[in-house]
Amino acid sequence: MNTFRAFSQLPGTRLPRYPGRYASREAFIAYLEGYARDHGLDVRLGMEAERIERLPLGGWEVVLSDSSFVSRYVVVATGWDAVPKLPGWAAEQSFAGRLLHAAEVRELGTFSDRRVLVVGAGNSGIDLAGLLVRVGANVTVSIRTPPNVFPRDWLGLPLGPSVMIAEHLPSRPLDGLGRFIQWQVYGNLSSYGIPRAPEGFMTRFRRAGVNPAVDDGFVSALKDGRARIVGEVERL
Repeated sequence: MNTFRAFSQLPGTRLPRYPGRYASREAFIAYLEGYARDHGLDVRLGMEAERIERLPLGGWEVVLSDSSFVSRYVVVATGWDAVPKLPGWAAEQSFAGRLLHAAEVRELGTFSDRRVLVVGAGNSGIDLAGLLVRVGANVTVSIRTPPNVFPRDWLGLPLGPSVMIAEHLPSRPLDGLGRFIQWQVYGNLSSYGIPRAPEGFMTRFRRAGVNPAVDDGFVSALKDGRARIVGEVERL
């Protein structure tokens, strides 16, 4: 995970310390399964809510794809980026290779020794690129807008907690601090294909809701020649 352990847990049960500062996929799944079990939550996966109807005597009937149930309260929390979206050049292409949205990537080992183009240098793109390099893929990243890239930790401390404070401060000084941290950690990445981002990290987040990319090895791979950057994709 890219989020600090204390910011990744649910109310009532702490995420255990054994996974370390950033929990692995397996550790977080075990935590969620234990949380549901300990709190008596009836979690139903792989079901689609087709409609929700108010009942005459109060409460709601939730109609699922294969059943229905009645609940006193209903919370709809689908998120604003919950539906994967492909750009036009990807949705209308005749590319004979394998085309995946980031949400469809599961077993990274299948990409070992393969040529992989990661399109987009946002949080998901940079994260995936670093993981793909680790499993031995030949990784190229296509960048349209240069991103703000930060490490998970700086000076031995996680950067995540500072975000909680930053949300209450003006954008301009935070943008300056962010650029200083990036320069201290990475230096000038222009020669590697990542020029300075056109906006500071907080300005872009407040304007467009775009988080900075969190680096967990990709920049090192880029500097070592184990990955490369190309420009924006026009067509496949």
